[in-house]
Order: sequence, then C-alpha cells, then structure tokens
Amino acid sequence: MSEITHQTNDSTDVNQAIYLYSLARPECLAAAIFSQSEDRLPGVDQDFPVSAIHLDRIGIVAVFSLVNPADFSESNLQDIAWIGPRARIHESVVQQVMLTSPVLPVKFATIYRSQSGLTNFVNHNGASILKALHQVHNKAEWTVKAYVDEAQARLNLTCTNPEIQELTARISQSPGLRYMQQKQIDIRIETALNQWALGVSQTVEEALTPHAVGMSTLRLHAPAMTGRPERMIFNGSFLLENSMVDQFQSVVDKIQSNAKMSGLIFECRGPWPPYHFCPTLSASTP
Repeated sequence: MSEITHQTNDSTDVNQAIYLYSLARPECLAAAIFSQSEDRLPGVDQDFPVSAIHLDRIGIVAVFSLVNPADFSESNLQDIAWIGPRARIHESVVQQVMLTSPVLPVKFATIYRSQSGLTNFVNHNGASILKALHQVHNKAEWTVKAYVDEAQARLNLTCTNPEIQELTARISQSPGLRYMQQKQIDIRIETALNQWALGVSQTVEEALTPHAVGMSTLRLHAPAMTGRPERMIFNGSFLLENSMVDQFQSVVDKIQSNAKMSGLIFECRGPWPPYHFCPTLSASTP
C-alpha cells in the first residue's frame, strides 16, 4: 500500500479519525487536489487537507481527510446549519475526483477510527468496488425533476375533463346546495389532478429510461425543501453514458415542449457523481 498524505498512520490520538469521501481508481491521483503544495484543498475539517490512500494490491484509491470524531456528534449531525457547509465540501471533493477517474461517492459522515479500519473495509469489498468503478466508467448521474403549476393544471382539468364539466354544468343556483356541489367538484378535481400527475410521472419514466444505463426513482419533495412554489410530481435519477447526454436532454426538451400548456416545468441537471448507483458494501469494523 502506498500513501499520499502527510499524516495517515494509525494513531492512538482519540482526536483524529479518517473521513472518507469516495473510492476511485489510481488515475485520480493526478488530480490537482492531491498536490503536495501548501494550498491543498481543505477537507470538511479546515485544519486537514484532502488526501488519498492507494491500495496498490487491488488498484483502489480511498479519498479522505482527517477529522476530529467528536465534531460529528449526534447534535451536530441533526443541525442543518452545521451539516450544510461540510456537505458542500464533501460533494465538491467527490466532483473533483470525478474529473480524473470513475468514482464511488460514500455517505456524508462516513468515518473510520484508523487507517487499518479503512483499509480492511476496502480490501473486504475490493471485488465489488472494482466492478462498480468499471460499471460507472465514462458515465455520470443526471437528475430530472418535474413540477406542476397546480392552479393552471386544475384549470386545464376543469376545461377538459368530461365528468368535471358535467358536474359544473349541473351546479345549482341555491347557495346551500351550490356550496355542497362545489365541494364535490373540488374533490373530483383534486382526484383527477393526482391521477394525472401519476400518469405524467409514469410517462416521463417510460420515455427517459430507454436512453439511460440505469434509473432510480427518488422521493418527492415539498415546496419548503425545493424552494419552488410549484408541486413536484416526478423526481428521478438516471445513469447516462457521457456520449448519450445530448440525446437524453433532447428527449427531456421534447417532453417539456409537449407539456407546456399543462403547467409542467422540467429541470434536468448534471453531471453528478453516481450517488444513486453505488453498490451496497459489506460493513467492516471502522
């Protein structure tokens, strides 16, 4: 095993642990972030730069930096203000490694108490890691999200759904009865909207999946999380061959063009490291 770091030996120092960002192939060692200069990229702990361990025997590089394990307390890991900037550093490191090598990102706050613990984990999962790195070579993850302007979608359904049109045509002039009938119409519009949104989601998935190597359905997020007023109705992640990105984006653009009048808005972003296409690795003792 060869090392590229100023401080990676096993230590009894309880104030130091190894924070893992990603696993990659040896070509990543040419990346600027592993330069031996004084301006090396700081890790999630600003006192320690990003470094790497090259496991020569199996041809895998572990990208890491040192941290104080006490900083990753349960209270800090529940504090969005504390997590936010460190998660951005984590993502930035993984993306920079991705520029020179296929990469398998690991979860935020993956920590090993010693170098030997990390080495044992990588050795134990070596075959699976190498296979996965081969599978994501020359590929990247792209996300596609679909949002709907609910007011516009409800108006479209009111004008085009025969059942809703019939209920609307028969509405009473009597205030009390009219109120009850309008409540029934509103319920029917909401049901139709949910059915329509589900249909859109299925159509988008069916249209895009043939152009991807892999697809993962992600959870839908509320406006409070997305920062958008529209309702999210589709959230998918796609693993794409780099050579297929333009074709994939043209399909998304076509779907967007055809759906303009329905209040649909699509968002396609990437390339990202293959966060949702990494294998599940067997745990070993950190």
